[in-house]
Amino acid sequence: MNRSTLTVVLARLVLLCLLVFASSGAKWTWTRINGSCPSSCLCSVDDSLLAVGNCSGKNIDEEQLSEQIDSLLSSNLTYLTHGHLEQFWISNTPVCHLPPSVCRLTTLRVLLLHNNSLTRLPDNCFTNLTALTLLAADFNRITKLQVGVFDGLNKLETLYLNNNNVTELQDGIFASLRMLEVLVLSNNERRRFVAARRVLHVSSFFSFFCWFLATYSIKFYIIGFVSSCCVQ
Repeated sequence: MNRSTLTVVLARLVLLCLLVFASSGAKWTWTRINGSCPSSCLCSVDDSLLAVGNCSGKNIDEEQLSEQIDSLLSSNLTYLTHGHLEQFWISNTPVCHLPPSVCRLTTLRVLLLHNNSLTRLPDNCFTNLTALTLLAADFNRITKLQVGVFDGLNKLETLYLNNNNVTELQDGIFASLRMLEVLVLSNNERRRFVAARRVLHVSSFFSFFCWFLATYSIKFYIIGFVSSCCVQ
């Protein structure tokens, strides 16, 4: 197994371990937190992690659920942001927009938004999350990445956006991510990727994405059916 293949396998295993832990019922506790977990969901908290997920039941009101999560964060904001909270997870829920209080969790290093119904990432949010090193918004319904959405993420190293409905990559969309090493964009629409290739007059997807990686100094990536061909 060559180095690039091993990198792919290891990255996938790390994400799989995170998601299995997030979706398992192990060690679900609820201490030192004011308020209550949304009734349709499971919640967990420890010294550095807060998770809300695995919401089940018929006719869950997405807006109400989002408000409940936002209220939970707001009522504990002082505790959560005084060096305590490094990871926040919302996974396996019908939430279609990020609760505003997430943008005030300034000590976060990991934000996992796996398998929800998000249609876009919020504007003027990540500028507050300057400590973030991993952002996973995979398995959602995101259709567009607006210019400036990643501004402020100067320490971000890993970005998962796979399994969404992104149809285009705006010019400069990743320009502010100077520390980015892992980018996963697989299983998105690729119409604009084709257009970008033609504008650049490159002859293949392989050439286009090698150019793309070199431009942004990305060390490892998975984009559609082309993966890890240009590990730096």
